[in-house]
Amino acid sequence: MKMIRISTVIIVVTFLLTILANTAIAQDLYVVASKATQQASQNWAGFLQSQEISLRLLTPEEFTNHKNEKYIIIMGGIDEPQGVKGLLKEVLTEAELQWISKEGNGGMYLKSDVWAMGQSIIIFAGSNWKTTEQARKAAKEEWFEMLANWFDLEVSGPALPAY
Repeated sequence: MKMIRISTVIIVVTFLLTILANTAIAQDLYVVASKATQQASQNWAGFLQSQEISLRLLTPEEFTNHKNEKYIIIMGGIDEPQGVKGLLKEVLTEAELQWISKEGNGGMYLKSDVWAMGQSIIIFAGSNWKTTEQARKAAKEEWFEMLANWFDLEVSGPALPAY
């Protein structure tokens, strides 16, 4: 009888430690954008949170102390006031910067190990907010699949909304 109690306690403790370990290693998704872009992207951010992704919304200034985070999205038009231009210069090539600077252009870019090893970065950028948003919407299956892999999300079900 005593052996059964000890075994039960060991099983419960092991289970609780497993839960705590998984909670402790849970990652946040750091989304870096100007305040204006954050406001314009509220529905998209809400969708991500509905998928149980823990979001940390930061302005470029606030991001300075978080450059070593594992999962990052940088989003915005290249010439937005208080925008992401400085960060784009750090992560994109000169050719990519020149292309998104041209009126009407926008795109999604994937980068890794920019500021830290094992880091993954998605960039949605364009000549303005509208082209940035169009780039995000056009690549929704691609970025959602990446997020699903990063955060172990369920990908079956209804089609993705137009985010």
